[in-house]
Amino acid sequence: MSTTKNILIIGGGISGCLTALELSNNKNYTIHLYEKNTTLLTGPPYCHLHAGGFLYPDMNIHDCQELLYDSILFASKFPNYLFKRPTIIAYNISSNYSTDTLLYKAQILQYIYYIHKQYIFGPPHSYYATYTKNDIIFAKKYGKFQNTINLYHDKYALQFIQLLDDINSIKYPIISVCEYGIDQDKLKHNIINTIESTSNIKVFYNQTITHNSYTQQYDKIINASGWQSYLQNNNNISQSFELKSSWMISLTKTNLSNPNIFPEICIIGERSTNNGMIQISPIPSNTNILTFQIHCMTYDSTLFKNGLLTYNDTLTNYTFPSIHSDIISTRTNNSIKHISKFFPIFKHSKSLNIALYGIQRIYNNINKRTSFCIFTDNYIEIFLLKGISSVKIAQSIYNNIT
Repeated sequence: MSTTKNILIIGGGISGCLTALELSNNKNYTIHLYEKNTTLLTGPPYCHLHAGGFLYPDMNIHDCQELLYDSILFASKFPNYLFKRPTIIAYNISSNYSTDTLLYKAQILQYIYYIHKQYIFGPPHSYYATYTKNDIIFAKKYGKFQNTINLYHDKYALQFIQLLDDINSIKYPIISVCEYGIDQDKLKHNIINTIESTSNIKVFYNQTITHNSYTQQYDKIINASGWQSYLQNNNNISQSFELKSSWMISLTKTNLSNPNIFPEICIIGERSTNNGMIQISPIPSNTNILTFQIHCMTYDSTLFKNGLLTYNDTLTNYTFPSIHSDIISTRTNNSIKHISKFFPIFKHSKSLNIALYGIQRIYNNINKRTSFCIFTDNYIEIFLLKGISSVKIAQSIYNNIT
């Protein structure tokens, strides 16, 4: 029989919430979840699965494999909260990235997906599809491919080609990969409702605390804040913080020839430049209006000058700046202008004046986005680099405590 434990979790973001729910499966545990805001899950957006790390061209293949495993675990736990559409990955023509590396990554990850034998993203042969410049030229002219490339991906690739203004603005080949989207809003409500109805979880809102104040009251303290590291001075932790910001826009379906077939689109450029990555994430709707979450890694779309903050003593008490409606409007319009250079149809889009934003911790290396925990006697610190890794993190903590 498990020992009774009182557990404190600091931070009600995705890792804190899923850890609380995982631990609540043991009814001998009493979990207190402390959140500094007035509601849970107010952290950075996690609109896609990162199934293989394709959005990070400098990420090594081992970390890409780990993200693929994490995304399979997340998708298996929340299958009803996925947008089942592929993501088109292309490299900006001005970037230094090689499409040979992209193809190598896709081939390796397809094989890893195949041997995993949990085909949450569909059959392995349709995990990704490749489109050459000749494929694009033909489809741009005739509205179809000369030959079938992949029955699942072709219809999404055609939508991408029809919308792309200048085929010379990107490198070739491009790939379409089963990197699904996440219905973050619906998942958020499901998680909050589940926490509120779980008898051995109690949530405390508007609480900013330090773990030292509660050492004697709890058997285990879990830092899921994603911000304050209590191990900073003891574990050679070098870290910085990135603002994850995205903006919501709308577009009428009449502007599109096939509005129900829309991939997620990523044009990848150099970080922290005005040719940084653009990401267009469609959110399905039954109305005549399409909603998109757009993200641009450019100076005029992120709120920090270079998109990053460096951890230092003053950062401990850093207060995130409030984002006023005029800032949201300006940043959204800047992003619309940028994505319209590639896809002119978005000139007709409108800002919904909604920002999704939060701080994401970067550990040691800007290209490392895999997640882990550090365990001490009665203290656990979560280093969550991607929201989809939260299921793995929660399970590892449960296994460690139990």
